[in-house]
Amino acid sequence: MNQVPVGEAFTYGWNKFTQNVGVILLAALTYIAIFTVVTIIFFTILVGTAAATTDAYGNISGGGAVGFGFGMIVFIIIAVVLASLVQAGIIRGSLIATQGRPLVYQDFFRFANVGTVILTALLVGLATAILSITFIGGIVFAFFAQFALFFVIDKQLGAIDSITASFRLVYANLATAVLLFIGVYIAEFIGSLLFGVGLLIAIPVAMIASAYVYRRLIGEHPV
Repeated sequence: MNQVPVGEAFTYGWNKFTQNVGVILLAALTYIAIFTVVTIIFFTILVGTAAATTDAYGNISGGGAVGFGFGMIVFIIIAVVLASLVQAGIIRGSLIATQGRPLVYQDFFRFANVGTVILTALLVGLATAILSITFIGGIVFAFFAQFALFFVIDKQLGAIDSITASFRLVYANLATAVLLFIGVYIAEFIGSLLFGVGLLIAIPVAMIASAYVYRRLIGEHPV
């Protein structure tokens, strides 16, 4: 069991963020731009489809309704995949930051195992959503799986192996993992209060702090 001061991790995260603030914000704005463009394109298509299949009384035909519903499903799938890649990109950048070298823009967009990243994120998200029926179940699963993508990106583990490794690491270091989990959510909650703009700072700082804790818990030493 390795005891890692979580306050120290967030101080480290803040310092690394300020040292790389330009490239981190540029990557974040790129993510936002991609999401915005994809959203505009899809909703333009969906609205156009609905308008083309609407009769004089404003009713959408059966075929139009099916097409609209299918389009929404496709949009949700693409949004989930993009969100998975964004999360992975931030984690990858955070892990690189702990190696002591300055971040570059490309660090947030290079993946050697895209399929595994997406599969792991989908499995964790799906399990969390299903277990959220009991409310506490989803939180508990998300808590134990918090390092899954770190193992995928850092150690190239498979989806199931990475989730299992995260569960074991968290179980062996419950006190530190609980404090980190709470700290991350508090940071992101505070960031969300500033019209979401604060998340541009809160998320990178929290992820770098998580990468710091991850390195320490597996016996490595962040630089």
